[in-house]
Amino acid sequence: MYDVHDWAEVHRLHQVEGLSKAAVAAKLSMSRTTVHRLLAPPEPPKYARRPAGSQVDRFAEAIAAMLAEDPTVPATVVAQRLRAAGFTGSLTILKDHLRGVRPTFLAGRAYQRTSYEPGELAQTDWGSRGWRCRSAGARSGRCSGWSLGCLWYRPLRKSAPRGK
Repeated sequence: MYDVHDWAEVHRLHQVEGLSKAAVAAKLSMSRTTVHRLLAPPEPPKYARRPAGSQVDRFAEAIAAMLAEDPTVPATVVAQRLRAAGFTGSLTILKDHLRGVRPTFLAGRAYQRTSYEPGELAQTDWGSRGWRCRSAGARSGRCSGWSLGCLWYRPLRKSAPRGK
């Protein structure tokens, strides 16, 4: 395994001293393929540790099932159910996991079905397009309209002017 020092020495010999790749390989007693691999990345290699698994990872499917059933279930309830299944981790790591996973379950239910009983909701609006208001009798510049919210739907239709 070659490290940052080998990468730096290969780059120094090739770029600063102007040696060929074969000469660098011969001078450092390494294969030409290794020299090619060390010259390929423009930046030195970094040490990257493989992420260690969490104690919660074994129970990810069970947590997902609980959140699918109720996305607002408290972490203490999830911990209590997981402890019965053998979870020995702390509540803090469980809360950290839930903090990352819970928004995906809440986002799926970002709608609300709203229904009103007849007469429970009323809305009013003012119009100013020269509509004919029955109460005014003639063309009026402004008109007030009321609508009541209820469980049925009645589409508005544009009617043709009278007399045609």
